[in-house]
Amino acid sequence: MKKGQKKKKYSPEFKIGVILDMHSHRLGYRETVRKHWEDSKGKEPNHIKQVQRWERIYLEEGAEGLMKELVMSTGYGKVDHQNLIKVLKEI
Repeated sequence: MKKGQKKKKYSPEFKIGVILDMHSHRLGYRETVRKHWEDSKGKEPNHIKQVQRWERIYLEEGAEGLMKELVMSTGYGKVDHQNLIKVLKEI
């Protein structure tokens, strides 16, 4: 990340969707990154580490862990629960 750039924050819905898609389609980390990040060329190692981290949290704490991570890291307690339920039902 270049100096002065803000760190990209992903919604809990996106994180859960990525992990559930990876598991349901039996994708590897690299395949998952290529599918969900169009601009991944050259940045794959960073995205792969991110997906691995999300997967660990998901496996240890479930979807709630990924939602809790957003609240803890940003201080914001607003999560679109209706949209999250919609995402989980689609997968």
